[in-house]
Amino acid sequence: MNTLAIAFHGEGPTDWRFFRPLIERLITRLLHTLADEEWEVLVVDEFQTEGDSYLQKVHSLCNQLKGYHMLILHRDGTPSFDEVRQNHFNKVFQDEQFRTVEFHFVPLIPVKETKETEAWMLADNQWLTEELKGLGGKPEHVNLPGPGEIESIADPKQRLEQIIREANAHRSRRQRKRMLEISFLYESAGSKVRIEALKALSAFQEFEHSLRQALQEIVRHRDG
Repeated sequence: MNTLAIAFHGEGPTDWRFFRPLIERLITRLLHTLADEEWEVLVVDEFQTEGDSYLQKVHSLCNQLKGYHMLILHRDGTPSFDEVRQNHFNKVFQDEQFRTVEFHFVPLIPVKETKETEAWMLADNQWLTEELKGLGGKPEHVNLPGPGEIESIADPKQRLEQIIREANAHRSRRQRKRMLEISFLYESAGSKVRIEALKALSAFQEFEHSLRQALQEIVRHRDG
């Protein structure tokens, strides 16, 4: 069995908890359509980076990636999707040092108009409803956003907290205070949010497209 070694660089521990299982699921799914042989997918986020600028940090990271097939760089889409691509990723892609690396870069910018990972967690009403019910909440009392609204929500994290608060309005104040913390949702979301629901988001479509292109090159190189 082949092993696909992927390095992931996010902006914090909640990013890792959400994106690691999601990336593993998405890549495994894509490989089923792209490769004849089976691949084991290994996503790693245990790197120390040094430097003052984003470019220096990526340089430091790249020096640790011998034997890896892919580097997924995550940045939230703030102040805007295009500015993040221009100010961060384009500098990486255009840097002379990165033209000789043996792995593929894949940018991951969660949303185009808003900035936070939580927008992807709001994309799947079915998962969110089941999760809230399992925790004793009443999601039927909440107005959940539709797919067309997700990427226009100004503060997805705040909206998610509001949904949790409203679904638990029947609880005591002490219980509601404990339920307001959303950190417990990240790993569940990464493991269970339906990829079909995420496909409604344009930013996810771009990420999946970039991922597919990189995987096609990796599989082609392996077969060749």
